[in-house]
Amino acid sequence: MRGNVLIGRYCSIGRRVTIGAGAHDVDHLTTSPRIMGSTSHTYTSDERTRVYQRSDRGEYTIIESDVWIGDGAVIMQGIRIALGSVIGANAVVVRDTEPYEIVAGVAARSIGTRFDQETVSKLIASQWWEFPPNVINTFPMQNIFEFIKSFSQQSPHHEPFPTWRVSQ
Repeated sequence: MRGNVLIGRYCSIGRRVTIGAGAHDVDHLTTSPRIMGSTSHTYTSDERTRVYQRSDRGEYTIIESDVWIGDGAVIMQGIRIALGSVIGANAVVVRDTEPYEIVAGVAARSIGTRFDQETVSKLIASQWWEFPPNVINTFPMQNIFEFIKSFSQQSPHHEPFPTWRVSQ
């Protein structure tokens, strides 16, 4: 993990994963961080059109709850991996994901969603990830529709439990 990283609950993170991967300035004379040079002015608007323009991302790399990140994946700095997303092994994620989206490849692209939009909306509304494991484990897990029905009928009592912030 590099930089400011926030990780939600119930995430699965594979081996050799990089979260918050940095980027070198490619609009300078060299990409080497060892060559600093003297102070110079910022690019004018005309000059800016003639060099590569990296879109600056947010300060935090955010991994929301219930995310699965496969072995060897790289999440670039400032990316938000949305609730329930799946990141394929060795993917390089250069854009934010949507809730319950599955992405894979270099650069990662969408290959589908875990559930249909109606089911995703119900899962988001339930906020099930805000409950501790001892509460969640009392519900059926193998059938998402059975879980949603049971969870909404029982409306479990919310018991706060710690959320960890990871920052370097």
